[in-house]
Amino acid sequence: MSSITLGRRRRRRARGRAASSRIVICLLASVSSVAAQAAGPLTDSTVLVTAMRQPFHVEEAPFAVEVYNRVDLDRSGAASFLDFLASQTSLTVLPGFGNPNQRLIDMRGFGLESGYQNVVISVDGYRLNDVDSATQFLGNIPLASIERVEIVRGAGGVTGGEGAVAGTINIVTREYNGASVRGHLGSHGQRAGTVSMGQSRERYSFSLDASHDERDGLAQRDSRGQRDENRLDTLNARGRFRPTDWLELRAGISGYDSLAIYREAIPRGLIGSRPTANAGAIGVYNRQDADSTRFTLGFLADLGGGFSLEYDHNDEDKTYAFSSPFAFVSDYRYGSDRALLRWSEGRLNLMAGYDNLRGRRDGFAAIEKDTRGVFGQAVLRLGSTTLSAGLRRERIDYAYADSATRLADEERLTLWDAGINHRIDGRFNVFASYARGAQSPDIDRFFTFNPVTFEQTFNGLINPARSDTLSTGVRYAYDGTRLDVTGFYSRVRDEIYGVSVAPPLFFVNTNLDRTHKYGAEVQWVQALGESVQGRLGYTWTQAVIDQESADPATGQPAIRDRDLPGVPRHGLTLSLDWRVDAATRLNATHVYRSSAFAIGDFDNNGLRQRPYQFTNLLLSRQIDSRWQAFAAVDNLFEERNGLYTSEGRSAFPSDYTRLWRFGVRADF
Repeated sequence: MSSITLGRRRRRRARGRAASSRIVICLLASVSSVAAQAAGPLTDSTVLVTAMRQPFHVEEAPFAVEVYNRVDLDRSGAASFLDFLASQTSLTVLPGFGNPNQRLIDMRGFGLESGYQNVVISVDGYRLNDVDSATQFLGNIPLASIERVEIVRGAGGVTGGEGAVAGTINIVTREYNGASVRGHLGSHGQRAGTVSMGQSRERYSFSLDASHDERDGLAQRDSRGQRDENRLDTLNARGRFRPTDWLELRAGISGYDSLAIYREAIPRGLIGSRPTANAGAIGVYNRQDADSTRFTLGFLADLGGGFSLEYDHNDEDKTYAFSSPFAFVSDYRYGSDRALLRWSEGRLNLMAGYDNLRGRRDGFAAIEKDTRGVFGQAVLRLGSTTLSAGLRRERIDYAYADSATRLADEERLTLWDAGINHRIDGRFNVFASYARGAQSPDIDRFFTFNPVTFEQTFNGLINPARSDTLSTGVRYAYDGTRLDVTGFYSRVRDEIYGVSVAPPLFFVNTNLDRTHKYGAEVQWVQALGESVQGRLGYTWTQAVIDQESADPATGQPAIRDRDLPGVPRHGLTLSLDWRVDAATRLNATHVYRSSAFAIGDFDNNGLRQRPYQFTNLLLSRQIDSRWQAFAAVDNLFEERNGLYTSEGRSAFPSDYTRLWRFGVRADF
């Protein structure tokens, strides 16, 4: 690359940093002017964050975190949990290459291609990450069953394990005391319903959720006359029982059955002009049938003297059946155990733990991955200062076997983090954290898939990725105002990625030798009078490939000083909740993600992901103490969005059609 081109790139980056800095400064200035006039009690002081398996109040947490509670979920008007993540949080979320139930998630600049593997997602402590390259299946979590969503950025590896390089997402389910029924009908055959019920008492509780969600096709029929469609049925039951004051027993069962029929990629030029076209290379829709059943058992015992012991065991059977243009079935079996010993005495809290996740997938080949970790964590509260530190030692054993290849290996990883939070006064807190994270490769990464012959070829062992992340920020909370501003810097070695080589559509899995990421994050909630509340989320992220050596064996060229593909520089989420009168609410949400280089465009040669944006509206009316009616419009301005790849200049359409729905909710 010429010095002139490099100079232009540096000037563009400098202008981008300057513009982003001005945006953040303006936001801070405007918030300060509003906050200076505020008076009243601290907000959200009772909200707990449990993603680190040690409870923190939001204000004292020594790490960057977003928390969304039950009120936020209800106000959002989202049709599903996946829609909530995409429209209400700082995450970049898109359907996984067309599949609406398996979303690509990017946090802190790891990109849409592999970002989801750098985030550990759990439900009530159960890890959802798969042993292979499949994305986490989140479509089976009914929005009505969630009590709280915690997004921890830049930390979580000590308790979450390998994979929490960008952070963790912890989903906490709720206990019911009564019953709730909700449902909606809408355009393009939208039909959904959820029944939730339960009872909560001092000695016991039980909760049950059952849901059905489906949608007819949005696009043209394929060459066989088939429409794209989506259907999902779920059942979740959980309970606890306290036979004595010192012992709590708990158990649960959950399952889902889903069908997703979705398009392959179409020429990128059609996204704007004809996004419903069935113009892929093959012309036949993909189909995925998925089902899962999971059982959980556990207990919590108060041992006296400040000690408590917690244990959980999970077993899951899961099947993914994929067809068109070729067919294969993947059968999964998971087993996990987690034990935590806690001690608390005044200002000091100590925790020691062990967890083990055993995963196996049978399909093209037999894949096994066995992860065992031991860890410890300490939290010390000294007046207005909270200190935390943790250490984890993890061993990963994995094996691959097919008719021609046998592969076995192991990795030993050390992860740690340390953080501090200091309360300056009743309004301001400052915090900082430093975390060493790691991501072990899934076994799929050792092999290259040939899309012409449908064969797998061994492309070499992949090193685990290792990261060092520094996050620092300030929190302000007072009288209807809540502001979190965080800056971060992350240095990554051997970041795991797929890199395209000749011939087209052929790629190898590799380690990017050295990369780094830095940016700023703003979370601002503001009461605008007695009846209006606004929420703003802004992220500015820069992800850079420092160096990737050439590989003559595969034809992979050297990569140096390039932007990582699939990482938008700017992300903005705006929402406004207006209580029109005592019974009526109006909620408006707008999401914007700036342009980025398309997936696979490591040369940064101009193949770009177009800006992603959409606007949603929700109007709800409380009819009486039990019944509520609502109407919603998604993608109000019918933006033409999609996931862009550099191969064949193709794209997967998503969120390109205006959708409306009407529904009711009843609470008993």
